Amino acid sequence: MYTKRKLFTFGVAASLFAMVACDADNRHDQVENFRDDYRDWEQDYQEKDRDIEEKRREIDAWYNDNRDRANDAGIGTDTNRDDDREVVTDANTYQQLMSRRDEMNQKHQAMKEEHKALMDKHKSFMNRNDLTTMSDDEWDNQKDLIRSDQDRMENDQDRMKDEIGTLKDEVDNVTDTRDRDDAGTRDTRTNTQTQQQPRN
Repeated sequence: MYTKRKLFTFGVAASLFAMVACDADNRHDQVENFRDDYRDWEQDYQEKDRDIEEKRREIDAWYNDNRDRANDAGIGTDTNRDDDREVVTDANTYQQLMSRRDEMNQKHQAMKEEHKALMDKHKSFMNRNDLTTMSDDEWDNQKDLIRSDQDRMENDQDRMKDEIGTLKDEVDNVTDTRDRDDAGTRDTRTNTQTQQQPRN
């Protein structure tokens, strides 16, 4: 009787040990999968950020090319219709766009710093040694918090991409208008010079 009871106790203990080991294996798989998903998400995040940085560089190049033109800005804003788009042609607009460019760069930099702090916090959690032994509630809660942060960062990036894309379009419109006006001026001068040439 004692032997049977002892064997039964050992059997229960072995079953519990097996269950705990199984849960640990499951959690280990969950942790690895979560880390893999996070790495994939971070790659997508970096890809989006490179797109934003590329537009920033294009706007910065325009800024450097047109700094002198902005210094000669006049007062007021003239607009004309071009292919059903409203484009601005006066020099004062350059100062306005450059001011927005500075604000956009500061905003983007602040966003990146905030996101980096969040990602550092996420990675610190995912590198903990007790992930396989913490309670299910704590594990699920931490995952939900990280996913919520990821959603917010994605939304921040989407808004930033839209805003900087809009600014880039306006910069392109102003540049197109300037180039068209400059070409028209050159054509007018060429025609005038041609008309003034004496006949032989």
